[in-house]
Amino acid sequence: MLTVMVVDDDPLLCTAMRRKIEMIDRENQLGIQETLIAHSAQEAWGILQEKSVDILISDIRMPYQTGLELADKVNEAFPEIQVVILSGHDDYEYMRSALRSGVVDYLLKPVKLVQIQEVLLKCQENLRRRKAENWLNGLLAGKTGKPPVEFPHPV
Repeated sequence: MLTVMVVDDDPLLCTAMRRKIEMIDRENQLGIQETLIAHSAQEAWGILQEKSVDILISDIRMPYQTGLELADKVNEAFPEIQVVILSGHDDYEYMRSALRSGVVDYLLKPVKLVQIQEVLLKCQENLRRRKAENWLNGLLAGKTGKPPVEFPHPV
């Protein structure tokens, strides 16, 4: 089960994103358990201290703290979280800064349903791969346990 958080100072955008994510989840059965909303980087950080989040989708420009600053903080404290940046600005420097912050993707507003779907599927695959790698590393270190994902059977 996945938890997604949308961070934007525009409440209408947050509501629209939540609806789109829920629609995509129903169609693709991504296993999204919850879509959280935060209206500032500070509010998002507070939620991250209390709840486990798998995918964080944040606006790049917000009052007091930017989405890039939030992305840097999240990548340092919670490197397993998949961070996606939303922006209303098609600006090369913003995109470059986002990539340096280790984000998974950079989406331009208004975001199309298919773009959200693609990025959610990409994040889901990244998370699945990371869990499998962690399990394999544990196996090499002598730990046992059931793999977190099904591995394809050889033909």
